[in-house]
Amino acid sequence: MKRKFKILAIVLILLFLAFAVFSFFYVRIQLFLPLSKDPSEKVFEIKEGQGVVEIVDSLSKEGFVGNKWVILGYLKFKGLGKNLKAGVYLLRKGQRPVDILEEIISGKIALKKVTIVEGWNNKEII
Repeated sequence: MKRKFKILAIVLILLFLAFAVFSFFYVRIQLFLPLSKDPSEKVFEIKEGQGVVEIVDSLSKEGFVGNKWVILGYLKFKGLGKNLKAGVYLLRKGQRPVDILEEIISGKIALKKVTIVEGWNNKEII
């Protein structure tokens, strides 16, 4: 009886360790590897008042991040959920999800280049 208990305990410990190792690498892949090698930029907008779950869900649907639950867990673990800033961002699917989150947290919004023709007045510019 004791022998069976020891074997069962060892098997359970090995299963737990295997699960822990698998989970560790899965989370690292979801956070630190880009989903694609697509270098093209795409506009992504976060509206004022959107919640963390809604933002991450949109990022997932647009293909910028993989498993939204891993991203939500990462934001919760780091305490960054409240730091996501509204704005229009130029993101690439070839970026690492953690870099995309860093851009949104820093508020590095997309800037538009405007050229004003020499000689135009205020009415002509608008």
